[in-house]
Amino acid sequence: MKRKIAVVTSSRADYSHLYWPLKDLAAHPDVDLKIVALGAHLSPEFGTTIGEIEKDGFEVAGLESADGQRSYFPFSCSSASERRT
Repeated sequence: MKRKIAVVTSSRADYSHLYWPLKDLAAHPDVDLKIVALGAHLSPEFGTTIGEIEKDGFEVAGLESADGQRSYFPFSCSSASERRT
């Protein structure tokens, strides 16, 4: 039975440290690796680096609609000040 492992990355800085351990996990036959990309990876202001993760050969966990469109951030967030009202 494969072991499911999820790895969370929020920026290029932490992804650079995770790259080689991720490669090892992805190559392991008994590991089902899931990558959760957050924060700066999804921001055009920071280069939408989620594409770099995929270019490196990793699949980023997300949702896929019936028409094949992929969504990495399937819900909206409100700021803390909006939630307080």
